[in-house]
Amino acid sequence: MGSNVTYPNIVWENYNVTILYVQVSWIAMLLISGILTVHWNENRMNLVQRLSISPPTSTSALEMLQNALAKSLPFKIKRSAPEEDRQQYKQRKVTLGNLLEYGKGYESFMLHLTRELSVENLLVITELVQMQRILLEFGYLNKDKPETHITDLNIPTDIEIPLALELGMLRTKLSSAPTSGSRKYGPILEAWVYIYKKYINAKGAPYMVNISWRIRASLSIHFNRAQPWLLNSGSSKQKVGEILSNVISVSIEAEVSSTPSENKVQSQMEEEFFELVRDLRFLVSEIFGNMNDSFARFQIYEIVSARSR
Repeated sequence: MGSNVTYPNIVWENYNVTILYVQVSWIAMLLISGILTVHWNENRMNLVQRLSISPPTSTSALEMLQNALAKSLPFKIKRSAPEEDRQQYKQRKVTLGNLLEYGKGYESFMLHLTRELSVENLLVITELVQMQRILLEFGYLNKDKPETHITDLNIPTDIEIPLALELGMLRTKLSSAPTSGSRKYGPILEAWVYIYKKYINAKGAPYMVNISWRIRASLSIHFNRAQPWLLNSGSSKQKVGEILSNVISVSIEAEVSSTPSENKVQSQMEEEFFELVRDLRFLVSEIFGNMNDSFARFQIYEIVSARSR
């Protein structure tokens, strides 16, 4: 009973010890964080210095990138005097478009996109290029007017990306499709729906690309336009003929022949076709912009790989 130690005093002393411990721990964490930050900045500055232009003792990052990519380019990059190099650098620069136009560059970049989990960007552009080649082959697009094409990119034909069944069917159907009438664009609509469901559809595309809401909405309009035609693509002539046999086949043939209304439908479908091509061009442009971000990281990867060899 004579002891001066009370329960409140014990609690207060324990509280002070706890506060002191927390403060010391916090100071220690700040010191460790500061040391790590300084060390990280030193390493970062060393890396920047190694990759920066500081002639004649080091090689610039841009030149290292050119050396790395030039090893697999199908053409030789001419070496010239330093002042000429500076003047002609823009002409000799390897762009994403250059890279994708030869097989090894295409495959290397696809592997890089696979690491970044964004390979669908290159896949959709590849299939649109394949589709465009078929449309050019059958005269749906004018070879002399590249500004009206889906894309200017020329992906090599020897890459290991086989033509999809739907695009193979497009070539087969266009080879026997009528050159006029509303059915002229039917096979193209079927191929377009395949592209949409695979890459664009926000409600379940297995390889959905990351694009703006505006472009996705525009392409959805084209998809919705195609639905009524595809639902009726069996043609009333074929369905009625199956039911009524050959008795009225002659009259049905006469009914579906070219008329002013048929010409109007063809004109409307042609207009919608070129609107689709225009919006697909916007799609490719946006996806190509996204891939340029990946290409910047691909360049750094090539620099690091070149230094490690």
